[in-house]
Amino acid sequence: MPRWIEALRAAFAAGDPQRLASEYDRLRHRPLLAPLLRLAEATYPVREIVHLAPELDARIASHSLATASRWLLDTHFTPWRAEIPEAAAAVLSSRPAVIYGNHPSMLTPFLISAAVNRDDLRILSASYVHLFLPRYARYSLPVEIWPPRRGGWMEYLRSGVPALLQTKLLALLLGTAPVADAKERNLNSILRGADHVAGGGCLLLAPGAGSARPRAWYQGIGRIARKLAEDGAGERVFLIPYHEEHISKRRVCASLRRNRRAWVQRRFVYRRPVTVRFAEPQLLATLVPRPDDPAAITARLHAHYRELFPR
Repeated sequence: MPRWIEALRAAFAAGDPQRLASEYDRLRHRPLLAPLLRLAEATYPVREIVHLAPELDARIASHSLATASRWLLDTHFTPWRAEIPEAAAAVLSSRPAVIYGNHPSMLTPFLISAAVNRDDLRILSASYVHLFLPRYARYSLPVEIWPPRRGGWMEYLRSGVPALLQTKLLALLLGTAPVADAKERNLNSILRGADHVAGGGCLLLAPGAGSARPRAWYQGIGRIARKLAEDGAGERVFLIPYHEEHISKRRVCASLRRNRRAWVQRRFVYRRPVTVRFAEPQLLATLVPRPDDPAAITARLHAHYRELFPR
């Protein structure tokens, strides 16, 4: 393995965003690597992301994830808005709730956090996010979502070149393979999420994972709903679907860059506000009246979601 990969991977594994940014800048000045890195930066805002991470992490530490998320949105993704029905706003203010919906870009947890503004929000999210943002770990229930070593072209077909490059860069930083007990740890995070909601908290998850296009849902949401039904929480826990609109990996790239092309894209292509629309809340017992097979529950919730957000 080349030493420069080892150095970059070590900085990433240390969970120190400032060290990662410094190491990346050092590599950008190496004669053989500079052209390659600048080529990557022309497609994906690698440098902007590694330099944004230390400040975002510091703001999470000094304030909260919600406050830091609003700063991120106001600084880089204006205009943005959240459309929340009155009943949903009342539930989101303090009631136990499971929030679920699409995940078209890395912005999703920050957009939902800014809109919901609850310190007890917990998020089922990829474990590697903690390495970019160590203070985010307080809000996260980590799951292993390993970038594929093969089949990266599927990411291209789903979301284009930026998604493909993101996948390859993460594979480079993360190494060879996930730990053997990844599935067990993922299930543990899912069950912890259900316990958090049963105790009065709020949980965010994206059952379709990160894709700009519709796809089959993973069964984590079905497992969470079944456990809550088994625990007798169905009459006090609310399900609140959301749909994130006018955002994509391409728009994230244009929003973070500060060159003329990105300015033109922001000014003429990405003019509509980044929007998250919440549906009316439903008691868990309404959609999941009894414990059932997780696959069946997932299918039922997915069908209900498609009725609410048919696009």
